[in-house]
Amino acid sequence: MNEIELLQELRADLPGPSPESRALARGALVARIEGSERPPARAPAWRRSRVRLVLAITAVAALLVALPTLILGGGGEVQPAVGQVLRAAAAVAATEPAEPPPGPGQYFYTRSREAVLDATGEPAAMTVHLRQTWIGANGAGRARVVTSGQVEDSALTGQPFLDTSELPTRPGALRKLIEAREIPLVDGPPGEAETFTLIGDMLRNTYLPPAFRAALYRVVAELPEVELMGEARDPVGRMGTGVAFTKGSVTHQLIFDPKTSALLGERDVAARQMPEFQAPAGTEISSTAYLESKVVDSLGRGAPAGAGHLRPSFGCYERPSLHASAAILHGPDPLASCAKLWREGVVGTVLERQEREGKIAERRDKTPALVACVGEYPAVTYVFPGEGPEICRRLGLRPFDS
Repeated sequence: MNEIELLQELRADLPGPSPESRALARGALVARIEGSERPPARAPAWRRSRVRLVLAITAVAALLVALPTLILGGGGEVQPAVGQVLRAAAAVAATEPAEPPPGPGQYFYTRSREAVLDATGEPAAMTVHLRQTWIGANGAGRARVVTSGQVEDSALTGQPFLDTSELPTRPGALRKLIEAREIPLVDGPPGEAETFTLIGDMLRNTYLPPAFRAALYRVVAELPEVELMGEARDPVGRMGTGVAFTKGSVTHQLIFDPKTSALLGERDVAARQMPEFQAPAGTEISSTAYLESKVVDSLGRGAPAGAGHLRPSFGCYERPSLHASAAILHGPDPLASCAKLWREGVVGTVLERQEREGKIAERRDKTPALVACVGEYPAVTYVFPGEGPEICRRLGLRPFDS
């Protein structure tokens, strides 16, 4: 009897999984039907062939053989299996060199396939978008989206790269920063489901250092309620390993290549019937496949006007915090423009609701004093309610010099 037969008979006396549990284990996961638009995806270099950590890959292969027992057998305990698989992925990630960042005159090119369930027609159908992006070191560049043969080109600005030079690679310390939403550009509502999604957002950035990518996999391994899907196909059919997190009616899936640790794709699936999408449980709501990423020397043919050049932009924040709600605009006069939005009630809607609900005292002045700040990223200004430059310094920013 060989090892595989031993694994198959290890818990043969236990009842097998039901169709429902098998569907959940292999086909569900992940969240965020709110539809908030994310920055353009930076795809993993999944095609590259490099030296692997043999022991880690062997461990992954052995676990995948045993998945029916580890995931679905007995009481349905999955954490030991998912933890071992993710720690093995972390070991592989630590050996994989990162894509180099773009130098002067270069751009970080990515290609991805995105699909979204369109419930406006009868029956509901997936709309597929093929997206290409070119992002320069200064965060400016170009995007091209092809949908049903229609091509849309646009100039991009304000797409900075995630700086990990000061971030820890110890899983515990990194997890605390992510959960507190204290990493610039890594923001979202509280909760472990959002933490799972934010880690996926970071993993698709192939320029991140190997030690940091490894730490991200180890953080996911520590999150409770993460499920192991086992072998799973990404949205374009490539085979990988899937992990998932379910919140409410949506399951969010991350599918990675266990041989390279590259994130192949993400998928949102209805965890139960969703009338608003005309979707029964198990229906794919949205997905992204990360197809290619590399550094290139041009914006490609037919780049739109303004591509590769920064447009000044500013955010009008409801309170003095980078995690507060904000209206993002382009223009040359941040303070005057934000004051106008406060007067018109465009900014401050959360505060108005809290006033109506009696959670805060009624404000006499609906248009507060405003202070403008700038950070390391050029051409972006942050405008907060308050007085004095101390607000900027407290947030790690500098006062805006008009």
